[in-house]
Amino acid sequence: MPATGPQTTTTEPALARSAGEDDMDAALGTFLAERTRLFRIAYRILGDVTGAEDVLQEVWLRWQLTQHAEVDDPTAFLATATTRLAVDVVRSARHRHEVPVEPQLADFGDRPPWTPH
Repeated sequence: MPATGPQTTTTEPALARSAGEDDMDAALGTFLAERTRLFRIAYRILGDVTGAEDVLQEVWLRWQLTQHAEVDDPTAFLATATTRLAVDVVRSARHRHEVPVEPQLADFGDRPPWTPH
């Protein structure tokens, strides 16, 4: 005969919150264990400490939003995300500091740029 008393399920808010906190603690532990390696990857690609830190912040945000149970190899996921984000920064126009091809004629005043001073 089954017991008729109160049953505890994982859908109760306190237990669900505790399980979520444990998952986030595990995710943080994984990230912190790999952080130095991830920073080195980003720094090697960018050559800039600030840019590498920005990439790591973005990787951390993405790692928080990931379904960790679906990731087979968290270290590979983090390294791949870091590499791809750093490469995206390198490819972006804000990092390349693009310069216009044509000279700025406004700097020359009323005279053509090919006339002697």
